[in-house]
Amino acid sequence: MTAINVIVLKDSVTIVSDTKAANPLGSDFNVSKVACIPHMEIALATRGKVGALDIVRRAVEQHAFDYASARAYLADYYSRLGLAEVEVFLIGMTEEGPAACMISKPNTDSKIVDIPNGVVTPTVSQEAFDVFAADLVAGMPELLNRQHEGHSSVGGFVCVTTVRRGSIETYVSGIIDELAWRAPLAA
Repeated sequence: MTAINVIVLKDSVTIVSDTKAANPLGSDFNVSKVACIPHMEIALATRGKVGALDIVRRAVEQHAFDYASARAYLADYYSRLGLAEVEVFLIGMTEEGPAACMISKPNTDSKIVDIPNGVVTPTVSQEAFDVFAADLVAGMPELLNRQHEGHSSVGGFVCVTTVRRGSIETYVSGIIDELAWRAPLAA
């Protein structure tokens, strides 16, 4: 299970994710779960199949030119992408400012749902959420640690992607568990 947390603020929108991915044939590994498309001022994230992010990113790049057209494309074509068990999150800038939405078959019945303030997935206790909400930046690593405690499939690095008018910033803000320190397997 991927951790995807979205925060919509007055001048920016952010996705905070983990990097842990499961390998059915061997050990787990780290993978980016967010793709930035700077010229559109958007970023995408997926929960589900590891290769889904590449499919969604490429489709949006081919059929959209900004947040509104990417949102419209996902609303119209999500079910045709063959990703029925995949959740897709879209963040970016609109004429009105920062925006976010998501779509998935199991959670939104393949319909776009706007995210007005934020979303935390997987969920955490109210107490853990309140600590995070009190200081979003300082609280990010702790939020993902709480998500890891409740779901061992959350792990690796804490990756932050923030979209502002004219820029996208992405960085690592912490480590969730020991997976992040493992060396990749030799080919």
